[in-house]
Amino acid sequence: GTGFHDKDGFVMPAAPAQDPIACITSTEQCCLVARESGVVQRYSLPHLGIEARFVIRCRPQVIAANCDSSRMSVIDINGLLTLYDIQVKSSGRPTFDMDSANNPAPGQETTGHQLEFERKDVWNMRWASDNPDLFAIMEKTRMYIVRGLQPEEPVLSNAYLCAFKDLQIQSVLIDEVIQNPESPRKEVLLDFETKSLRDTRDILTK
Repeated sequence: GTGFHDKDGFVMPAAPAQDPIACITSTEQCCLVARESGVVQRYSLPHLGIEARFVIRCRPQVIAANCDSSRMSVIDINGLLTLYDIQVKSSGRPTFDMDSANNPAPGQETTGHQLEFERKDVWNMRWASDNPDLFAIMEKTRMYIVRGLQPEEPVLSNAYLCAFKDLQIQSVLIDEVIQNPESPRKEVLLDFETKSLRDTRDILTK
């Protein structure tokens, strides 16, 4: 092909990047690129046009976006989970907030505003694929399901989160799979339900 983003035309840069990419994620609407310095760039898909650039006050290790691309989660190198509003404001031009304090000016909203949510010792998280307000996180040996910014009661688990849809979470015991990768047992797959789904089922069975 002869497209602008054709991989056949890619040329390796002569010098290494001064601010290397730490992690990336994408949704159907956008691609997010986080650099080691904390700079995050949001590109539209499929055209890869820059939509916003902002700074987070950490060194990111894993980033993820919810299903409608309005929020981004960040797990930094110390296991601290934070959330950010990444909606592109309707100004007609890209948003660039390079203030390291990451606080919008009075009366002005900017892409990348940090939300009032923090969790420590997080090693895995998963947004629901069908609800922008739902996500699950793993803290040490506990799994929390969070709606909005409010966590439910934790469940004991050390399984890796694979999928979150229809108010159900599918997870896998990775350590057991690694020990027996050729023929893993069915028991390595674990399913969990949100509190609202459990409550609804209880009501229907009464």
